Amino acid sequence: QSAAFGRATFAGAINYVSRDPGEEFSGDVRLATSDLGRNELQLEIGGPINDTFGYTVDVNLDEFRGPDEWISTDGFEMGAQATTYVTGKLTFAPNDNFDGYVRFIHTDIDDSPPIEFFLNPAERAACVNTTLPGMGVGYLQGEFNCSVSVPAGGYPLDHTPESNFTPGTTPFYVAQTYSVLDPASRVERNRIQGQFNFNTDNGSTLELLTFYSEDDLRRWYDSDSSNTVPVVMGTMAQGVSSMANPNTIEETYLEARWLSPGDGRLTWLVGGSIYDYSSLTNVHSQFAGVVLGLEDLANGGNPFIPNLVLSDTSINTGIYANVTYDISDRTTLSLEGRFQRDDVTNIDNVSGNSFSNVTDSFQPRIGLNHTINDQVSVYGQISSGTNAAGVNLPYVEQLRIDSLAAAAAAGAVTFDETTFLTFDEEELTNFEVGLKATVLDNRLQFTAALYVMDWDKMIQPFTLDWNGAWNDGSFDPQGRTFGNPFVMGRSFLNTGTGNLSGLELEGNWAFTENFSVRAALTLSSLEYDQFCDPLGVTTLGLPATDTPATGAATSCVEVGGNRLNEQPEETLALSPTYRSGNIGNTDWNWVGRVDIRWSGKEYVDVQNIMALPASMQINGSLAFQNENWTIRLYGNNLNDEDTPRRIQFNNDGAFGVAGPGRRNFLIRPRLPKEIGLQLSYDF
Repeated sequence: QSAAFGRATFAGAINYVSRDPGEEFSGDVRLATSDLGRNELQLEIGGPINDTFGYTVDVNLDEFRGPDEWISTDGFEMGAQATTYVTGKLTFAPNDNFDGYVRFIHTDIDDSPPIEFFLNPAERAACVNTTLPGMGVGYLQGEFNCSVSVPAGGYPLDHTPESNFTPGTTPFYVAQTYSVLDPASRVERNRIQGQFNFNTDNGSTLELLTFYSEDDLRRWYDSDSSNTVPVVMGTMAQGVSSMANPNTIEETYLEARWLSPGDGRLTWLVGGSIYDYSSLTNVHSQFAGVVLGLEDLANGGNPFIPNLVLSDTSINTGIYANVTYDISDRTTLSLEGRFQRDDVTNIDNVSGNSFSNVTDSFQPRIGLNHTINDQVSVYGQISSGTNAAGVNLPYVEQLRIDSLAAAAAAGAVTFDETTFLTFDEEELTNFEVGLKATVLDNRLQFTAALYVMDWDKMIQPFTLDWNGAWNDGSFDPQGRTFGNPFVMGRSFLNTGTGNLSGLELEGNWAFTENFSVRAALTLSSLEYDQFCDPLGVTTLGLPATDTPATGAATSCVEVGGNRLNEQPEETLALSPTYRSGNIGNTDWNWVGRVDIRWSGKEYVDVQNIMALPASMQINGSLAFQNENWTIRLYGNNLNDEDTPRRIQFNNDGAFGVAGPGRRNFLIRPRLPKEIGLQLSYDF
């Protein structure tokens, strides 16, 4: 898909086509609600304006409150979501040689803080079954099967830590800089896009595609997941953490492609694109200090500097071509390739530092399709995709450059500021063979795919730290003092390789005119070939196999041969559906469906010590419908599967303000059973 769609498709692309208006006015209105406060209002209308123009308008208002007990100790909803989505599309076709559309999309997302919480002390003590060697901290080896209870009085959070101090005092104002004035994740997105097709008399087509998009985002949470009273020390507070990341994104895209007539043995497509992207994120831990203007009262008159600046201004240009040739009536060969250039510039809007990096790359794909008979076809393809390279801007700061030189002079590290200033594209090479079949008088459709992937130059975030005994004292004659953050750097590095392979099976079998079953099975092997994990040292306290003194970027533990974490290697989905005939002498019928999804065990950590067990979730629905109306009763997680969606091993403020003893299991739970009703009317 990198060859077909270019930048930002490393993990695949979803190509969706919005609906066009019909030849007469039509519409759909939908209302829905559930016992968990999942409410929906949807309106879709569209039709012709005249012989040349048509339109569609879609409005969707969604909100989700969640279980009543998903609330913080200071009274905020957790896990709630609200989305407003409005889009309008204008199509036009003034003649046989020209047609196209223009579409506008507006999205507003307003989500409350995510539902995640630590185990209470008794649960943590009962959960652990091993001790981490370097930290003496309890951990869980094997599958997670611990008791997890809803905390009495709500989940511990404190969005106003200043309430623990006397108003008007310095500790009050320092603590207030960590407050969360608006605990939410907000996104406002406005996008306009269009496509213009020029059709020639010989059957070829020139297509122009373009879009412009603006995003304004901000996540602001109490990120320590506790309501512990902080300890104020100078202009900082320990035991409390909040994180905000105001972010703006602007995108502009233009593509032109020329398609050959489609009725020959040889067809082709050539095109070119330019994509202009800019993003600026300032990550703050004391964002309330910025918003409230507390520099004088809490920070000695100094500005609150972002913990991290993520700025990416890039221009991606590409040219591509596809050639498809029918070798015979049954065999088709396709060749596809894209040359692209990424020109990336990172800018620190605080210091003004910047650095650019240019990368040229080629993404090829070769495919062969063969039709065995009218029911069965096979294919094979090999392709290569890339994920964009980039810049680590901290390494252009002079003070950090000097501190690295001091660390190198002391023998603490073997790298300098140029080593990790840029990182390369990561690459994924895929070989795949598959089969597609329609048998049993077209009652069974079946597909199978077997793939092998080589994942090279993995891009992973690291915090490189050369603090400690890194300076022999002979380097800095000017007497400057190096301290955080100039003896560490948040960095994206090319860190390892992976071997991925798997088998995917999918089928739909219509047993009878009324009863059908859809099923999908994935079996995969997802392993690190080579990767040195820093969290094995910093979080789990395992002895390092590699250190900066021996040439590694940071102290880490080699995990080659381990499975990728948070990835199940087996999944199964099964969906039986029954469609009735007309009920009695009416035009009503009913449809019943059950959706069963099973996921295998997945490891929580890269070290493959703790794992989430296999889980199964059952959803179901029963719908009554006629030509215009649909009444649908549905249930999600009917079996009340309670295996957590995710577990992390993080610092818990309830266990003190420092030291490894504060580590605890941070749980992100699964939604409980939900029952809902949906009413739709088509007109």
